[in-house]
Amino acid sequence: MSDQTAIGKILDSADEQTDAYIPRDRIVKLSEGNPGAVTVLVRLCACDDTLSLYHTIEAWDLVGAKIWIAYKDVCDESTVALAEALRKAAGELAGKVEQEMGDP
Repeated sequence: MSDQTAIGKILDSADEQTDAYIPRDRIVKLSEGNPGAVTVLVRLCACDDTLSLYHTIEAWDLVGAKIWIAYKDVCDESTVALAEALRKAAGELAGKVEQEMGDP
């Protein structure tokens, strides 16, 4: 299955399972084609301030694999912890992601 097909299935499933607004175009853009990132971005749709969180993700360049690493490795797969980190300490989160990725 291609990444685009996987992304489409994730988004279709999210549309069926939630009443939350799913900004599909923005999710696809922020995910950079990474299915894990799509999953995280969809989970953030449950937050009241989703669009603000997406703006922070863009501002700190936590796109694609970086948002997946932020969720999985830095925030221990907790959507709540990720949302809090984006709200309160996005710069620190970005630094931790860079460390996880091995970037200086």
